[in-house]
Amino acid sequence: MKRKKRKTCTTAHFLAIMECLTEESVESVKGAKRVSTFKGKPLKTDINGIMYGELLQLMEIKTTSEEFIKPMQIVEGLTEEEVLKADISVTAGYRNWIIDEVKRVSKMFEALGETMSYSSEEIAAGVTSLNFGTFGIVDSYAKRMGIIDHDYVLQCVPWVVIYQCMKMDNEVVAYQRRLQKLIYKKK
Repeated sequence: MKRKKRKTCTTAHFLAIMECLTEESVESVKGAKRVSTFKGKPLKTDINGIMYGELLQLMEIKTTSEEFIKPMQIVEGLTEEEVLKADISVTAGYRNWIIDEVKRVSKMFEALGETMSYSSEEIAAGVTSLNFGTFGIVDSYAKRMGIIDHDYVLQCVPWVVIYQCMKMDNEVVAYQRRLQKLIYKKK
């Protein structure tokens, strides 16, 4: 008895016909799980080793087709052609996993901002308006490390290093504030 070969659908084919598919068909790929290998090579199990610039690229994905193509290009170093030839179950599972990973990392960075508490004087002086976004993070790290080239930070520094530095800086600022309060109380 011959086993029927499972029909596969490449990512390119899926993206080409996606507009014609039922909502149920499109939703079915959202449940796909990440595979551990692709073309015999192990895939990353987390995004902790990617550079800060790569993390930003993942965060800036806008279109549905980018969601299926860009993650494997950015994180695994695959070409667009390799990704488009891959079975949709592979790229969909990877897409789903990347979405979860980016949410996890975004929450970590958001939590850093939430750990800072400001005095009424600092708020009145406008401390909450000192959010310079991504460039501010890159600039701050570059200054901290004596790096002149901001592109170097984006291309060569893992996001976890930047995160840890920001976390330590927040802890030092919190300590300094506590110390200042204790010194002020003694006077």
